[in-house]
Formats: sequence, C-alpha cells, structure tokens
Amino acid sequence: MSNVGSWKIFPAVSVSAGATQTYPTGKGVPIQNAEGYFALQVTATMGATAAATTGYVDYQYLVSLDNTNFMVPTGGGTIATGHYVTGGPGTDGMSYFSFSPETTQWIKIRAINRATDAIVTTVHLGVK
Repeated sequence: MSNVGSWKIFPAVSVSAGATQTYPTGKGVPIQNAEGYFALQVTATMGATAAATTGYVDYQYLVSLDNTNFMVPTGGGTIATGHYVTGGPGTDGMSYFSFSPETTQWIKIRAINRATDAIVTTVHLGVK
C-alpha cells in the first residue's frame, strides 16, 4: 500500500476579480510516481473588501514534462467549474474534487476568479 502525498498549493491566496493565479510558482509538484489518484481540497471566500457576497472560481490543472513549460492539456485540464464561495456540502465554500490528469511528470493548479470582487482561496492537492 502506498502513501498519499499532500501539498498546500494555494496558501490563502487572493485572486483579483477576473484574474487567474497559478501555483506553485516556479517549479511544479512532482507526480511522476503517482498511481493515478488525484484530489483537490479547496476553500473559497470573498476577499475582505468585497462588496459582493457571492462569487465563484474555476480550478484547472496544468501539466509539464520538463518542469519549465506548463500548459493546459488537450483534454482541457478542468477540475471544477463554478465553485461558489457559499458552495460545498456545508455551504461554507469548502469542497473536495477528484480528477484524473493526463500522464505527465509535473503539475500546477490554476484558480480562475469569475467573480466581480477578489476571492481568497486555499487549495490542497492530494496525490496517490
């Protein structure tokens, strides 16, 4: 039985309205020894100065074989679309998503803010 690796990808990062953030910055997360099980645990809240009370964020992954050039794969790289800050099982902006990326060596996660105000997101990546 192998272990699950976990990385805190977004450490409570503020994503401006209509903007994207990709983490980790620099090098990606090594997944070359993964068995193919991937999960994202996310929390999204409105920024402290937000006038709006609801907003949503999309999450996607980027892949690389050389740990330098990262791209959205041909399959689209979508993990979740329309994750509301009041969404999730407890309506608290917390959710858990499983996904299956294409074969690759390195991965990064991108948050795309679809709200009219800043969103703060924390993201953990689990890999087995």
